[in-house]
Amino acid sequence: MDIELVVIAIAPIMFLAWFIYTRDRYEREPRRLIVKTFVAGATLIVPVIFAELIGGVFFPASTNPFTLFLHFLLAVALVEEASKYVAVRISVYGSREFNELMDGLVYGAIAGLGFAAPENLLYVLSRGAALGIIRAVLSVPGHVLWGSIIGYYLAQQKIKAAKGAGLTGLSLAVILHTTFDFGLVATGTLLGIVIAVLVVAAGWVIFFRFRKTALALSPFRFGAESPPPALMATKYCIQCGALILADDKFCRSCGAQQQ
Repeated sequence: MDIELVVIAIAPIMFLAWFIYTRDRYEREPRRLIVKTFVAGATLIVPVIFAELIGGVFFPASTNPFTLFLHFLLAVALVEEASKYVAVRISVYGSREFNELMDGLVYGAIAGLGFAAPENLLYVLSRGAALGIIRAVLSVPGHVLWGSIIGYYLAQQKIKAAKGAGLTGLSLAVILHTTFDFGLVATGTLLGIVIAVLVVAAGWVIFFRFRKTALALSPFRFGAESPPPALMATKYCIQCGALILADDKFCRSCGAQQQ
């Protein structure tokens, strides 16, 4: 096994795991649940492979654009994003630690990283460092961002009792994933890369907008932030003009009695 290729494959996974984990400003999640969610996402790649093989029989990759679109929509994107949905549901959704919108972003992204880790390792070991570098800035972040969208909507479903929100998040992730894959394969090389970059950029925009909302609505916000010290009312001594507190009866500088 080429150690350099392993490093190229795993380095973006580790960096993004750290980056996502530290975006939670007010209440960092227990590491045991982070690991549990990651493992769930990684383990589910096994049934994903079988599901994609079966899906490929019914919706094969083809030179026909419509058939190819259905292949990426139903046999690839839906299967892979559904695995992230399931990973969050079985690992942390029922936990009392899953208690704010920011948690959805974090755990969804970690589930995406769990899926991306073995997939990226297989691709890089079989196809080389150049692909690993491309995937580090496109495919791996894509899996993270699509997973975070799913997790965010699952958090809305649980915390805000938004019925069906989880499926909304899954649908949005599937649309972005399908656009990414179809754009890369069905168009020319340069146009495909441009489409992929735009999709990932859109994912980052969505992530940071969701994060802004999640932090603003966090129930732990005011417990984590120290409130600014209250401004004390002041006045000036009638005798010497020194600044004293409004409640002072005598000047702290000259001792003169105040009115």
